[in-house]
Amino acid sequence: MFHLIFNLFDYRNRIIDALLEQPEGAFVVRFSESKRKCLALSVRVPFRHNPTGVSHYLIIRNDHGFKLRGSNKYFPSIPMLVTHHSVMPEQLPCRLIFAHWGNMWKCNEMNNNYDYPPCEQVECSNEMFKHNR
Repeated sequence: MFHLIFNLFDYRNRIIDALLEQPEGAFVVRFSESKRKCLALSVRVPFRHNPTGVSHYLIIRNDHGFKLRGSNKYFPSIPMLVTHHSVMPEQLPCRLIFAHWGNMWKCNEMNNNYDYPPCEQVECSNEMFKHNR
């Protein structure tokens, strides 16, 4: 089982910091900040691939399903895309791994320093995840 992390606020820096504490291949699926209504895959990658240690890949959705930008291979769902890339890296620099995140994403109001907005539950529209054939 893995978690898809969706949020409406700019948590990109928090995601990068969290990924840097994980092994290569750890990932987060999040809303893209550059492309409205799109998702992005943020992956902890080898430093030889990207000196920052984290790369971001746009997830494209159309009538054929979901794919990473630049790939020709579509998947009927995001979990299937992620599972495939955990076995076959394809254009990724490493296989995805299902990292143990523990309580990393848990919001604790008592320790909130308000450098970022307080956590809120977000309901995602099913429209984003529908696959029309």
